[in-house]
Amino acid sequence: SNCRGLARAGRSFASGEVVEDSVCIPMLGSALRRCFLDVYCFDCPCGQEADDDVARGGEAALFALRLLPLGWGLLFGRGCGDRESNLLAEHRAEGAEGSDRVCHRLVFRAARAIARGEPLCVAEASGAGSGSGSGGGGGGSP
Repeated sequence: SNCRGLARAGRSFASGEVVEDSVCIPMLGSALRRCFLDVYCFDCPCGQEADDDVARGGEAALFALRLLPLGWGLLFGRGCGDRESNLLAEHRAEGAEGSDRVCHRLVFRAARAIARGEPLCVAEASGAGSGSGSGGGGGGSP
């Protein structure tokens, strides 16, 4: 198996079932440059980037918003092949009424049936952009 994750399924999951609902710390790409945390982050599909004037000149990635999941989501494998990937990451952005603050979450869903003990690995193509909106599902430990 090429899955480099540290987490294994503690029980079986049906296709589409929520495996984990992770609150995320939003970070700018520039804060992660040459930082070991970068490999644990997901691109944020929400379109929150620095001013276009600053981001011009091929440096847009430095100002793109990245999400560092907390909890089990941090330990899921990444960069697995299509046959080994069993999770999809869905982005959720929730704002408190009357506040400009946003809580970013990544909801990890089973892309297919997952057997107990199987390594948990996020599909590379899913990134954090396979879903968006508000809300979320239940969670719990994998």
